[in-house]
Amino acid sequence: MSRHGNPRPAIGVYLPMDDEGRHEVRIASTSFYSDAQRYDLISEALSGAGPAEFYRRLATQYGSPVLELACGSGRLSIPIAMDGIEVAGLDASPEMLSLAEKKAAACSAAVNWVRGDMRDFDLGRQFRFIFVASNSFSHLYSRADVEACLAAIRRHLTVSGRFVIEVFNPALGMFVRPPDYRSAVAEYEDSRTRHRITVSKTVRYDSATQISHEKWYFRDAVTREEQEVPLVLRMFFPQEIDALLHYNDFQIEKKYGDHLETPFTDSSRKQIIVCKAGARRRKPLRSRDLSARATDSVPGGNVVTSNSPSSS
Repeated sequence: MSRHGNPRPAIGVYLPMDDEGRHEVRIASTSFYSDAQRYDLISEALSGAGPAEFYRRLATQYGSPVLELACGSGRLSIPIAMDGIEVAGLDASPEMLSLAEKKAAACSAAVNWVRGDMRDFDLGRQFRFIFVASNSFSHLYSRADVEACLAAIRRHLTVSGRFVIEVFNPALGMFVRPPDYRSAVAEYEDSRTRHRITVSKTVRYDSATQISHEKWYFRDAVTREEQEVPLVLRMFFPQEIDALLHYNDFQIEKKYGDHLETPFTDSSRKQIIVCKAGARRRKPLRSRDLSARATDSVPGGNVVTSNSPSSS
């Protein structure tokens, strides 16, 4: 029961009430990545321009060609392409790739968009710089998924290339909160409606699997409607992710705690790890010309499909 004597809603869902004890909002569930424009807006509110500037610096340093895995709407790939660097972006979401293609066309950025699974892809070439940003690696829930992804990256990385992975540094305090406790996340203006959107979330952490079951709430300040959006993320502890990289033939060169390249410490919010390939022999890739491949069904006709039948 709540302090007002009203029955509590289901675990993980807390609905604000008005003065008469009635729910203020209506809840609708949707996929976290089905609304690509909303994803762009919340990403901008949370991170600003810092990630794009960081990956542009690394792309310039390590050179062309560049591959971004889980590229989403192109928020990072497009600025790199605008610097004159050859870029490919792979993602599983057709909604994300559709928006990415439109954004690239609007600024005349040349990017090879590929719909595919980052656990199982073969682009027929290697890259001097590969990265997985924005905690996207946390969508790999099992060790088998992690090792499959790292093996595919390893095959696509040149001998002198670099691979960068970006994941959370797990904040243990968040995982001991009650599962219906809402923490504030961000606020932003929806560019489509000009309404103010406030974002909060609840977290239920499964310590046996290290998986965080989150529910994000997007509340419209004008209509008072709210969307509930589930998000499931695997947590990687610092020594764990270092060991996974080591045993999958990557050598860690640098580890940062933020996009300003501050050295990683126990108080860092992120783990940003720069790796180079180890010395093991790699399975050769099949030759493939991305520009000559048949296009996928994503609108615009500039998206190719990798050999994988599934999505990440």
